[in-house]
Amino acid sequence: MPELQYAVLADHVRVQDNLGYVIAAGIDRIHVAEVPAVQDVGVLLSIAYSRAECGRPHRIEVLFQGTDGEELVRITGTGAPEWSETLPVGWKLTTRVGLNFRLPLPHLGLYSMEVMIDDASAASIPVRVVQRGPDESAPTD
Repeated sequence: MPELQYAVLADHVRVQDNLGYVIAAGIDRIHVAEVPAVQDVGVLLSIAYSRAECGRPHRIEVLFQGTDGEELVRITGTGAPEWSETLPVGWKLTTRVGLNFRLPLPHLGLYSMEVMIDDASAASIPVRVVQRGPDESAPTD
């Protein structure tokens, strides 16, 4: 099975030439003035494939849900990485996937980001949504 090397929640991500460019990486808490709210977020995934796993389709899913299992966002895609003969023996082919989207937040509390590869769980990342304090300024773009 392909190996998820990392999954990073951020303000924004971009992938160019298989390099991930990230703004405000490592989010585990989202501050909101009130709920319901909508937050722009980005997810950067790094996935490693063995030679045998290349040349065939692999399903990738990112799911955001509340602690009660309420599905808020589901992003799915399929990729078929191609092996490069320039890679050393025993090396894995690594691909980066960058996703940016609007995340609805109906309430304060715990949420989770689930990453699935080929219908198997690859990561579960907890995210907490908290009330912004009166002296905290909203982030600027």
